[in-house]
Amino acid sequence: MEEVLPDVPAEVRLVTGRRACPAEDSGGIDTYAELAAWLEGGYDDALLPKQFEDSAHARDVLPPDGHPAVFDVNLTAEAIREALDELDDNLME
Repeated sequence: MEEVLPDVPAEVRLVTGRRACPAEDSGGIDTYAELAAWLEGGYDDALLPKQFEDSAHARDVLPPDGHPAVFDVNLTAEAIREALDELDDNLME
């Protein structure tokens, strides 16, 4: 983020990003970083974050085909646009 604006911008311009955000129920940023290390380490059980019972449990918190190292600029920009539209609609009510 480069700047916080007082009003909802008319246009969102997302240039780049790095890695996916933590998945729902993944345990937050720290545990998600451990989950990413586990995935990138080839599913090594020694790297499995302690909060997960087993690898199946860990995979259940990830979105289908999701991977922490993947960042999709277009998908993220669309999600931001939708969130801003919703915010704008709520402000108008």
